[in-house]
Amino acid sequence: MRAVIQKVTRAVLRIDDRVYSETGEGLMVLLGIEDSDTEEDIEWLSGKIRRLRIFDDQNGVMNLSLMEEVGYDYAYMFQYSERPNTKAARHFKDDISLEVKTRRLSEIIDLQGRLSLAANQKCLGKKYEVLIEGTSKRSSEQLNGRTPQNKMVVFDGKGHKVGDYVTVKINGCTSATLLGEIVE
Repeated sequence: MRAVIQKVTRAVLRIDDRVYSETGEGLMVLLGIEDSDTEEDIEWLSGKIRRLRIFDDQNGVMNLSLMEEVGYDYAYMFQYSERPNTKAARHFKDDISLEVKTRRLSEIIDLQGRLSLAANQKCLGKKYEVLIEGTSKRSSEQLNGRTPQNKMVVFDGKGHKVGDYVTVKINGCTSATLLGEIVE
């Protein structure tokens, strides 16, 4: 299950010029639910989102507790920059200093690094079917691929090639990568 959570002052769900829903200040949540997700998974995430305290910061920044509560395995994080000719650029003042934006992004990256490492450590000792995608960046002797959960795994090649499926046992990890060995 994937969740995209964004604090908004106003949000409208519009498809083909038809408005399906709109909200004022609050959270916009987009859930990607997979076949393997259970009702318990969905209830757990819904409960976490309902209990979030996101409007604590006097400066309007989302409280880092959101990330801790949900416990994302990974996240794409970027520093805000105004896009010219957008509605936001025309109607909202960008009054957050570069120093504050940089500090906030650094805090988010540090926290996500810890969360990603904890998530990857839960994979230690487990076996995954992995589709080999290529050669490792660090060694031509090693290959890499992804688990069904889209986690990158690096392992010794043992004569396999790109496009093969192999079973890999996870023996180590970093915050970004699982480290394993092929098991037959």
